[in-house]
Amino acid sequence: MVTWLKYYYCFNCGRPYCQSETKQGDWVTNGDTGSGFHSVHCMSCSKMLHQPGLLPIILCWVVCSGASLLSLARWISSGEQIELMITVFSGVGGLLGLRSTLKSSSKYKHIYAEWVQKHGTNPDDWPESSQPE
Repeated sequence: MVTWLKYYYCFNCGRPYCQSETKQGDWVTNGDTGSGFHSVHCMSCSKMLHQPGLLPIILCWVVCSGASLLSLARWISSGEQIELMITVFSGVGGLLGLRSTLKSSSKYKHIYAEWVQKHGTNPDDWPESSQPE
């Protein structure tokens, strides 16, 4: 697994955190069902931490790209206008998903790369987060 994906990131402090260096926040619901998760906050500044979640975006990209290729093949064999429209819309959706994946991952990678350059790759050697007073 890519190393930078397993950390939580504080955009305010500009550093990655292991899960043990975070504090649990309020319950955040996903919808009407009441299911959800506890938010995760920075020990230094108490801002909400973010963790890369690229799998759903990548799956969306793969599905859209696959649908685009399948529709293109069907359009070539049938020549129907609807197949061409599905090809275009699926292709655009796939490209937007790819763009979103690359843009999202670059934020996390940048923070991780700068932190590792200053403090090394071993999280045990990283400086402790400062506790708010």
